[in-house]
Amino acid sequence: MLTRHPQRRLAPRALTVAIFVGAGCLALLTACAEDPGSVLDSQTAALLAWDAPATMTPAASCDDAHDRFKRLLTTQMLLDLESSRRATLEGGGQIMEAQAGDANAAPTSTSTSDSAGPTTYTDTNVQVEGVDEADIVKTDGLHLYAIMGQEVVVVRAWPPQDVAEASRVPILGWPSALHRYGDRLVVLSSGYAQDLNLTGAGMSDWDSVTMATIIDVSTPEAPRFVARHALEGWSVATRRVGSKIHLVQNTAPWPDGVTTWPEVPWPATDAQINQAYHRQKARNLARIDAMTAQDWMPKRWSLDESGTADGPAETLTACGDIVLPAVYS
Repeated sequence: MLTRHPQRRLAPRALTVAIFVGAGCLALLTACAEDPGSVLDSQTAALLAWDAPATMTPAASCDDAHDRFKRLLTTQMLLDLESSRRATLEGGGQIMEAQAGDANAAPTSTSTSDSAGPTTYTDTNVQVEGVDEADIVKTDGLHLYAIMGQEVVVVRAWPPQDVAEASRVPILGWPSALHRYGDRLVVLSSGYAQDLNLTGAGMSDWDSVTMATIIDVSTPEAPRFVARHALEGWSVATRRVGSKIHLVQNTAPWPDGVTTWPEVPWPATDAQINQAYHRQKARNLARIDAMTAQDWMPKRWSLDESGTADGPAETLTACGDIVLPAVYS
């Protein structure tokens, strides 16, 4: 028996959602009201509430946060499932298959004697005084610290005639930015849970992860691993103020077992396709209903040098700190 599965095209899927959100939902719901095979219903239309302001409001309690999150996730799932059903009916869109740790040392002075190093040097350009920004190259006036591929390369930069590589530090994931404070580097890298040895620690294989690896470079020729933290999601922005590093993370919680591309025996009639999608809808709703708050709250793990979780995940925020849109947006 042949079955039809989704072709993994991330960009088109994101575009489909954008089309729904931007212009298509009212027309989609109107058409679905006339389509008995649609997975959308009047309850879904009530969840959308396109004429209501999408105001961000704080959760009144953990139960309130959890209930509102499940409603938003249910709405997104049903919109994606309906898009998938229509693509299957039309024969398209598918393929056939047989913080920076304890870095409390004061920053290195930017002025040194002629015998020890340059009299002045420039650091990363910043937009706000006292708020440092991450970069792929940092300097302390004597050394350069640069991201190259999946390593941080330390280069002795003074005196100029003696420029040479001092050391290299391998970084798990794909490094994208680093901060420097005193004799500590914090390297930010990204990847998937399966790449970072987090599968089985409360993460699915393809869940996005940001890692913050703290390195002691007090001896540039022999950098020392200090700590590594994994944070659920991907990094949107980062800043350093004093010894504290602030991250803005984006996550897209999607529970295991929830899919919008069910297996459909092929060839299949329209009725058989619709039945498969309605069965998947029921399975998805049951899985979402079984979720707990811990399933979607942002998490952090402490990792050892190899990237293995030292223990269970730690929740990063309290329910009282959560704000959500009043309606799907």
